[in-house]
Amino acid sequence: MDHILAQHKLTLLRDQRLSSAVYRQLMTEIGYILCNYVTSDIELIKGEYEFDAASGLKGPYVDQKSIVIVPILRAGLGLANAFQSLIPNCMSGHIGLVRDHEKNRVNIYMHSIPVGENLHYIILDPVVHSTQSIQAACRIIEERFLHEGMRLSFEKIRVASVICHEQGVANFFKMDHFKGVKIFTVGADTEEDKENPNFLYPGIGDAGDRIFGLS
Repeated sequence: MDHILAQHKLTLLRDQRLSSAVYRQLMTEIGYILCNYVTSDIELIKGEYEFDAASGLKGPYVDQKSIVIVPILRAGLGLANAFQSLIPNCMSGHIGLVRDHEKNRVNIYMHSIPVGENLHYIILDPVVHSTQSIQAACRIIEERFLHEGMRLSFEKIRVASVICHEQGVANFFKMDHFKGVKIFTVGADTEEDKENPNFLYPGIGDAGDRIFGLS
């Protein structure tokens, strides 16, 4: 995503000296910009709203309940406020994942996902590294559709991310199963941290810990 203000805020976000308060604020500000890009070409249910009863003047509006934001806990909550501010009547789901670094996998501990044929899903995950979390989230949404006797089009799923691993995302797009999913990100790192390969370099640190004051 090429946006100079978003790039500027990402540069600030990389500073390990930031307080949690400033880190959260920057994450929210980036979220506003991301929301604009992620929703720019979604085919939403539209209509007309009469804003002047006397003259009968109308303007376009969007059925906000056709959008479901799905933050991946915990870090995804750092972007949720921005998306909910701009789309206040959207629906919300949650997916709780814990990364098992020793076994190189993610474990699901909870999920709550509304389903519907006309819904569009925006997964919120500030750091997309190996894309295991994104894959797990997509499969959970797919399984919820199957449970309700419906078929999911992955074109209805988008991912909003602050930073991603360039190779990890490239590998994701090679997977036929998730064809149609779009990933929107402010920046892409090509390296992993030499001391801890579970993190990107230079990255933005552990987003969940930094958002909630644990780092």
